Amino acid sequence: MAVTPIWPAGSDVNEQGEITFHGRTAESLLNEFGSPLYVIDTDDVRARATKFVKSAANAFNNTVTHVSFAGKALLSKEICRIVTESGMLIDTCTMGEMRIALAAGVPGRRLVLHGNNKSDEEIALAIEQGFAKIVIDEPDEPERVAAIARKLGKLANALDHMVVDQEVLAQAMLGRKAKLLQQLPGCRGVCQRRSCHSCLLSMVAAS
Repeated sequence: MAVTPIWPAGSDVNEQGEITFHGRTAESLLNEFGSPLYVIDTDDVRARATKFVKSAANAFNNTVTHVSFAGKALLSKEICRIVTESGMLIDTCTMGEMRIALAAGVPGRRLVLHGNNKSDEEIALAIEQGFAKIVIDEPDEPERVAAIARKLGKLANALDHMVVDQEVLAQAMLGRKAKLLQQLPGCRGVCQRRSCHSCLLSMVAAS
């Protein structure tokens, strides 16, 4: 059983009060691999990614859903492989993240370019590789994306990122969002908030 819900499922505390990961104590891992050491429970990453993908599909079962892993959280070739094998797309926001995902063998159709400081080079790479979406985050980006696409002789898949009045959003989305969140770990099913947005952010961060 995990130490707490935000810890990997394979974590525990043994009788000596030591944190363990799949039976290995943190001390034994440090002795073997040295410090600093990042320990990633790949089984848990895969399980959580699959949970989010299935929950979104179940909550919005009258349409096609895409759940994207935020590359800025942690990106390596192995993480790319795990989350895409679990059904996720990968949201990238820098040239480095784009290159890591592509080097891991992730096809452009499983990648998203997001961020309000995109360079022309990043936009061009996203168009060349056929990214699933280029998220429009700034007023001048539609014209920039279109110009670069014309220069390359290719089509760009763009998604407009709009921020609407939060009160309107809460009323419009509460039902569907609550249905999704109630399938995810940590939702109590009864909430006094005006919308589930804060819960969603905290759950994603914890997962």
